[in-house]
Parts: sequence; structure tokens; C-alpha cells
Amino acid sequence: MAMAQQRITLSRQLTNQLLALAQAAGPEGVAGVISGAQGQLQSFHAVNPALAAAEKALQDRLALLGEKITATVHSYHEGLPSLQRDLPPMSLKPDLPHLIVTTNIKGVLEMRAFELSNDETPREIPLLLRQENEKPSNSLS
Repeated sequence: MAMAQQRITLSRQLTNQLLALAQAAGPEGVAGVISGAQGQLQSFHAVNPALAAAEKALQDRLALLGEKITATVHSYHEGLPSLQRDLPPMSLKPDLPHLIVTTNIKGVLEMRAFELSNDETPREIPLLLRQENEKPSNSLS
């Protein structure tokens, strides 16, 4: 099930954290989820979304904090997002946005966001960076 047309706004701090982790992971990449409350994107958690037991334990801890998983994240060292490579991890959480970081495109870090449409076709979501002097909100809107 796809979410309605949306955009994702991330704080500079969370953006820098995701880019740094992806770059440090190198060719192995990084996988995890972002948690938050009330549509907010607040914290990254390194956990493989395919490991149900680890994710369930994280969900239980987040529930105690009044948070839930709001997005997934994975990175690649080479290449742009591709349907063949990215659709399987996205299919694990079809109703969440998916952030994909690529770390070796001519020495540039790139982050893009996608959601699955009703026919399971990835559709890009606008990704915005919240400046530090703006209202503190990492959000799905």
C-alpha cells in the first residue's frame, strides 16, 4: 500500500549522520530504519529490516518511547538506485518511505527517497533539508 503524495524533510544533523554512516560502511553498505513520533523522522537505528526478530525488539523499545519506525534506509557504494537492486528491500516495508544513499558517484554522496505505488513501482519522493534556523521538524508531509 503506497502512501499519499508526500515529501520528506530531514534535519541537517540526521542527514549528516546518514551520509557519514553510509560513507564509513563503504562497499558493504549500511541498512537500518528511522524512528520517530507523529510523522517525525528523528533517529537512525542500524538494523536489517529483513531480520524480523531484531526489528520486533526495536519496535518494542521504540513503543516505550512513544515512537515507531517511520522510514527505511540502505546504502550502496556504487551506482544509482535501480529497480532490480532496490525493489526487494523496499518490498519488505511497502508502506514506508525508503531512503537510498549512494556513496561513490564521482566522489559525491547522494540521498534519494522513494515509496512504492499501489502496483509496487518505486516513485521518487521530494527530499528536503531543513536548515538549522527553521522550525525543528523532520517530517513526512
